[in-house]
Amino acid sequence: MKNSNQQISILDLNTSAFLSMHGLEPELSMQGGRVVFCFPAKEEFYRLSSLYNDNLSVGCLDFVQAIKKMRGKMLSMKEGAGNGNRREKNGNYR
Repeated sequence: MKNSNQQISILDLNTSAFLSMHGLEPELSMQGGRVVFCFPAKEEFYRLSSLYNDNLSVGCLDFVQAIKKMRGKMLSMKEGAGNGNRREKNGNYR
């Protein structure tokens, strides 16, 4: 078993959403202008990742909702990082 302080970093939004909808919430961080989803290196991560890669059936609307939630967190993280390309309320970039 890995040290409980170790984390696994992934960039894939869909995998992160799947893990999140099954109770494994990531910590988000910025690395080189990209948002990285960091999960604890625990057996649950590997079990759920295996289920995702085996194409486990999930509710379509539940999965879409999890993706939207994760994308919102990702965009909030990018905007909070001082990205100069923020959108104004009218949808235009500054």
